[in-house]
Amino acid sequence: MYVTYLSALHEANQALRMVSLGDHPTEVSRDLAARAAFRDAGLVQAREHLALTASEPVVMAADAAFRALRALRDRITQGQGLRSPGYEADLTRYNDRLQSLRNAIRKDLHTDALSFQMPL
Repeated sequence: MYVTYLSALHEANQALRMVSLGDHPTEVSRDLAARAAFRDAGLVQAREHLALTASEPVVMAADAAFRALRALRDRITQGQGLRSPGYEADLTRYNDRLQSLRNAIRKDLHTDALSFQMPL
């Protein structure tokens, strides 16, 4: 379940990045493309599965990562891209929340926390 959720986060993030770079059909607005990228990754379904099966600390960390990625999606729907200061701040916030989620999962699996942050 953990890998499914993390994979959905990564799929949504990569699809949102493509939208922010303008890589979506011209007949589809940026707003709709970003929302579709988020939806099509299966993130909501994976989140619900995690909420039913994971420990509360993992669920809380997963929700924080979800909300951070959704904030990034909302910034992209507003037309901001990779070079805008707000985008960079939201991307950093998402990466921090993702790191917290990884470490919450590792703790749940009785494994040491990572001593470094993996870049996106």
